[in-house]
Amino acid sequence: MIGSPWGHFDEFAPVARQQVVEVSKWMTMRLMRDQWNAHHQCCSTNIEFDKEFGDTAQNAASLVAMLLSHPKFRGVSAQDIEGSQRMVQSWVHKDRLPKENTMQRLKLLQHAWTYFDIMMHLANWYKRMSQILYQRSL
Repeated sequence: MIGSPWGHFDEFAPVARQQVVEVSKWMTMRLMRDQWNAHHQCCSTNIEFDKEFGDTAQNAASLVAMLLSHPKFRGVSAQDIEGSQRMVQSWVHKDRLPKENTMQRLKLLQHAWTYFDIMMHLANWYKRMSQILYQRSL
């Protein structure tokens, strides 16, 4: 398409649903099997991959397929840096951003970050406590 920010990528035909499902299954199985192999090499266990992770892999594959088939999903080659920049620039509309922030917005943002900091502090504290309690239980 002439004038398209994605260049030649718009010339491809839409992908069939079955192709998306196959790619998502392959991606998920490859990722999970690689993780399982790495874990199996460092820790000798008698866990069978298909028996232990089969359902999890299928659920993850369906989530990946849902993501890949979403109408707003766009793919771009990691080697095409200029094309990626054009795509991002076409999505970013600077005129939608406010010209200035009011005091109320700034206070709300500060309040949100304060709560975020508190929650992260508590999460780290609970994590440390659970690790200590787990070690003591051994």
